[in-house]
Parts: sequence; C-alpha cells; structure tokens
Amino acid sequence: MIRGVSHFSGRKRWKRMQSFSMSMSMSMALIAAMVGFSIPAALGANTGLSSSVSGWSFSQERMHAGLVRLRISTVHYNPARPWSREVGSTFEITGLVRPGNRILVSAGPVRDAANIEVTRQGSYRKYQAEVILFDTEANLAMLTVKDPTFFEGMEPIPLSADPMPGSTYRAARIDGGFGIESTDVTVSELLPVADYGFTRLPVALFRSAPRFEAGGIILDGQGIVGMIGFVDGQDQAEAVFASRLRQFEEMVDSVEKLPAARRKSSYKGFPVQGFFFSPLEDPALRKHYGLANSQDGILITTVLKGCSVTGHLQPGDVLTRVDGYSVNPAGDYQDPELGWQPVDLLFVRDVKGNLRKVGQTLTLNIVRDGKDREVKISLKSYQGGAERIPWAESGPPPYLVHEGFIFVELNVPFLKERFGSEWKNRALALAAVYDSEKYYAPDESQDRVIVLSDVLPAESTRGFDGFAGEQVVEVNGEKARSMKQLKEALESKDGLSILTLRSGRKIYVRTGAGNPELRQEYGIEEKSRIRE
Repeated sequence: MIRGVSHFSGRKRWKRMQSFSMSMSMSMALIAAMVGFSIPAALGANTGLSSSVSGWSFSQERMHAGLVRLRISTVHYNPARPWSREVGSTFEITGLVRPGNRILVSAGPVRDAANIEVTRQGSYRKYQAEVILFDTEANLAMLTVKDPTFFEGMEPIPLSADPMPGSTYRAARIDGGFGIESTDVTVSELLPVADYGFTRLPVALFRSAPRFEAGGIILDGQGIVGMIGFVDGQDQAEAVFASRLRQFEEMVDSVEKLPAARRKSSYKGFPVQGFFFSPLEDPALRKHYGLANSQDGILITTVLKGCSVTGHLQPGDVLTRVDGYSVNPAGDYQDPELGWQPVDLLFVRDVKGNLRKVGQTLTLNIVRDGKDREVKISLKSYQGGAERIPWAESGPPPYLVHEGFIFVELNVPFLKERFGSEWKNRALALAAVYDSEKYYAPDESQDRVIVLSDVLPAESTRGFDGFAGEQVVEVNGEKARSMKQLKEALESKDGLSILTLRSGRKIYVRTGAGNPELRQEYGIEEKSRIRE
C-alpha cells in the first residue's frame, strides 16, 4: 500500500481464491462413503495444534467444530455482450460458523454466486447455503443453511481482541480433505484498505507460507482475532479485524428477520471516508493554500458523492486535524498506541481501538481560502452513486441494440473484456475519459458515458465496422447523457439520428423499431436493458 497519495492501490481487488486438489484425506472420505460408514469426527481428534501463541489450547476437534468448507459457483454478464450470462469462476473457501446457525465468509465470491454448497467435517454430504446479507464495502457476507441438521455438533469459535502489530498469532485453515493447516504468523502492520469499494477499513498484514488463498482465520489463545480475506502474489495476507466481524454480526442481527427485499436498505453498514488527497510538503504549496509555519496537513483533491465528508470538504481544502489529532504532510497521525497511522483510520476507528459507527459525529479542522475552520460531519455508509464509470456493476448492465449497433455504459469490466488487461495502453481515448470523468462531483447529475461496444455485420452498419470502441458524445446535437436518452432518440418516429463520436466521426442510424430479425440471428432476445 502507498500512503499519502491521491489514490489507494487496494481499490477493489478481486480475491485470488483457488480450488484445492483432492487430498489423501478426501480420498479416504470418498472410500468411506462408498463402503457405507461415516468419517470419524477428526483424524486427529483432541490432538492439540502446537503454537507459540500465549495461552494456546485449540485442538483439531475444536477447529473442525467451528470451520466449514464452501464451494461457490458464480455467473456473470458478459460486459461487451450484456444480454448474455456466462459461467464464472468457482471458489472454494473457508467459512466461520457463527451463533444462530450462520456462516461468515468474505463477500467477494458471494456477490455473483449462482450456487453455494457447504460441507463440514464428519460428513460427505453437500448442503445448500443461502445468503442472508452481504456487504461488498466491508467484504463480509453472512450465510445460513436451512437444514438445521447441518449445525448439529458445530460450535462457533469465539471472537477475541483485534490483532496488534508485532504480535504473534496462529493462522489456520481447512483444506479440501478437512485437514487443518496452521502456522504461527506475526502481524507486521495495520492498514486501512478498500478491497471492493470506497470504505477503507483496517486490516492486519502478515506474511505466511503456506498461502491462504482460500481464506482462514488468525487466533490468539482466546479465539479469532481476524478472518483472512486477501493474499497477494508475494505471500502477504490481510486479516479483517475481529471487531469488524463482531460489528457486522450485530448489524445482521438487526435486519435478519426482515423480508429479504428490505434487509439491504435497513442495514447500516460501515462509515466511509469519501475523499482522496495529495501530500502537502512543498513550502510554496503550503504558502499558496494558507498554511501557517506551525501547521501541517494534506491537500484534498477529490470529494466523492454520497459519503461522510460530502458537503463538508471540497477540493482545495487542507485537512489539518481529525478528532483532535494533527495530520502530517504525508497524511498520517500519531496514534497513542499504534504510532504513525494513515489518517483514513481515524474516520473508522478511534484511538481507543473502538470501531466508529454510522451516525456518529466526527470533528475535522481544515484551512479553506487561507482561513481556519472547524467542521463536524455525521458518518455515513456508502450507498453507491459516486462513480460515473464503475469499477464493477452492481446489477445487470444496461445495453441497447439497434440496427446492428450495440451500445453500453462505460465501466471497467467492459474495458477489460473489450481491450484486455492492458486496456489503459490499448484504448487510450477511453482510458483518458476514465481518468478524467470516473467520479461524480457532489453536485453533478447522474449522467453516464455511452460507448459503441460493437457493430454487427449488416446492411445498416455497412461502413461503420471500424467505429466500435468509441465514445458517443452527442445524440442529435445534444450531449449524450444516458442510455435512456439514446433509446428515445433511436426509437422515435421513422427517420434518421446522428450520433457524434469523440473522434468527431458521425454515425447515421435509421430510427424506429430496429431490426428484430438481425437480433434473432445473433441470439439477442431482448433489444435493451435500460437503467431506471
């Protein structure tokens, strides 16, 4: 992670969770099932797992009672052909048994899940799991299994204190054959990161071999201090704090009995910061923004729509103090217990180690136009709406097919699908649009960037096949704002619409009902999907 910059490298990282090969113990399980006897509760039941962790006493049997194995099969819409759903990846991950016959997992694989199977030690049976609620901003999801027999004999491992830098813990997971893999790990640092969204919450960083791509937990002598949610290519893992797990459980408790359609809207979520910044170390810049010689701070460069600081901070402000703690030019504050920490942490966790909650008030000190100001903000959770060009669509992506022209809203999945992982080098014009227009300013309307995704071979598209991949900037002389506007223009009474592309080239499209025979030829059942 890079501190004190205007972006953060943890932005929406997809988990690298991989399926494990069938181990010898799984083979034994299969043989057991074939010959008709049950698997023992644990091959090493009551065997202690040795560790240097103080007070350590967890046995294999205790771990098996608190951990389960999930196989999650996903589906997704093809970003360049949004009418088509495709089979996605399959993930095998570790889940935590929680009170109330529930299972806690990372949210990443769950958001696109088509089928979730869960297994437990001592049984070869696969149970169907259902999603109670998931929060991609916090990277947490709560599941359940309707068959109550699944949880018989299971016992949640208690949550303990949050991990601390320099302390040693035991990292553990279950493999494909329900063997327990574990090793002592030392937390190197704490850092606020956002895996999938904008809410930067603290995680504990540590290195480990074996790797924990399929998730797992880290424990002290009393219980779980963190849930492993991410592993990078350098064997560095992140563990979600126990306090975040506990707070998520409490928020799920408050909405679980509501109808499924109302749970998400009633769920409070975690506070989001909602700004990016640049360091402010250059003396000339400090003078330009009105900082006194005794003041330090960071320059606010971007304020996102619908976040905690929206309406309170603005680009050009200098943030000097948060909750009474001075912010240095690199964007850090001096935590009484943890030492120098990124200022993002103060928005979600106080110096006593308590996670902040939505609705709580936080005091900020800023310099604006050379004058000192104090502002109080009410912490909010992120409800969407900050991105003009999303990193990931939250639902079925909009599209329009008319006379062989395929139009979509620009998003990063489309760029990756259409131009590959090097899209910033291969689609320079769209990459420039992304860099300059990806976020809404707080007072901007919710317009979207429209792109000509593809051109189907047809008489109506003759001569336009080389135009695919360009942005539509005007529709009949008006700025292109939405797919709905484009649909209304193209489906107006019979005539001609003129679409202007960013390159200056124009497309002349016959208006009306379109060409259903052409869509049928290419297997496109619905002409459009338009965002309300």
